[in-house]
Amino acid sequence: MNSIQPRPKSIQSYIPLFALLVSLQPIAGVSPAFSQTADALIQPITQESESTPEYEIEGSSQLSSDEAFTGEVFHYTLTLSWEGQQEWLSLDPPEIAWPEEIEQVDTRIKSVSKAGAHGPRGEKSFIYDLTVKKAGKYDLPDVDVEILFQDSSTKTVDILGKTVNVTDRPPPAGQVMTEKLKKNGWIIGGVCALIVAAFFFFILSNRKKGEVETDRPDPWEPVEESLKRCEALQKAGQAREFYGALESTLIAACTLCQGSAPRKLSDCSMVKKLEGQVQEDFKSLSGEIEERKYRPDQPRPEEMERTQKQARKVLSSLKQIYQERGS
Repeated sequence: MNSIQPRPKSIQSYIPLFALLVSLQPIAGVSPAFSQTADALIQPITQESESTPEYEIEGSSQLSSDEAFTGEVFHYTLTLSWEGQQEWLSLDPPEIAWPEEIEQVDTRIKSVSKAGAHGPRGEKSFIYDLTVKKAGKYDLPDVDVEILFQDSSTKTVDILGKTVNVTDRPPPAGQVMTEKLKKNGWIIGGVCALIVAAFFFFILSNRKKGEVETDRPDPWEPVEESLKRCEALQKAGQAREFYGALESTLIAACTLCQGSAPRKLSDCSMVKKLEGQVQEDFKSLSGEIEERKYRPDQPRPEEMERTQKQARKVLSSLKQIYQERGS
């Protein structure tokens, strides 16, 4: 029959014995090495607390403009920037003792986190809306910004102030003119009267001399220019463009002759005043132009040349009718 073996004891059961031996060291002659081992077993194991990292924080100030106007709001911004995530620190807008003539209207906070050259970079800005009552040059004070970290430690960042030049805004040009008119109205009125008198004198002098009016451009000139364009298209063999331009030219000529624009060439009332062959040429041109809008085939060069000659004769007759009508 096997005997029951005693269960080995854990190290915790020997700790009281070690403590007793340490206390009896001068008597029992326990070695220092053994004492240090016992102390290590007796003392609780503690984890070393993490140290708070050091943050390199930069401060800067900026004005929305180096020059401000009395009674108008301008912006003054204090900015803190650092490497790391911006939620690592927390701070409130600093209270600033402004010069007597400067009034703080509002304060805003703007936070930004963006990528930098060595990792994330955080920025926090305090934007002060300020107004100035009196023109002058003002030195905005330096500011000490106290930063509170999550471990309750603090850091102070110095930000140098700026100098702002405050002036009275110049009045609008209309207001300046009105004030000048009020002060010097009689002088300006006299000058205007002289200008008006000189203008009427100039007109009367021209009438007495019987100057001839400048000749107005000939209304038929655009028709002549359009006919030249038709000739260029005919020589280039551009049939569709040629017939389209020719139709526009003939309609323009009929409009000058009868005083109103016909919807199409066949509606032109001037055709009745054309004589003999010219009247036949006009009817032939009207029919050919209308037909060429829908025919898919290309006209021969000699056909286009014949059409161009007919158009030249018709336009010459229409021009004579127009001149007789004008006279």
